Amino acid sequence: MTEVSIPNGVFINWTDTYSQYKPLSPEIIEILAKHLVWVTGLHGGKRAALSYADLTNADLRNANLRGADLTGSILTDANMDGWHR
Repeated sequence: MTEVSIPNGVFINWTDTYSQYKPLSPEIIEILAKHLVWVTGLHGGKRAALSYADLTNADLRNANLRGADLTGSILTDANMDGWHR
């Protein structure tokens, strides 16, 4: 194994990029799953009603929120990478 020296003053951040985001609660996961069914037009789906939800720091990567009710929701610092409208 080769050793690599790090020059003085160089900071390396080894933390997981997504560790700052909080995982979604089981309730939100269920809402998003039913919403996905609703978006695709399949039976049993339901439009996501997330109005005034506090989704601060939520990990919403690749969530399909097209048509979801997000009125007044707090999305501060939420991870929206790959978000579908």
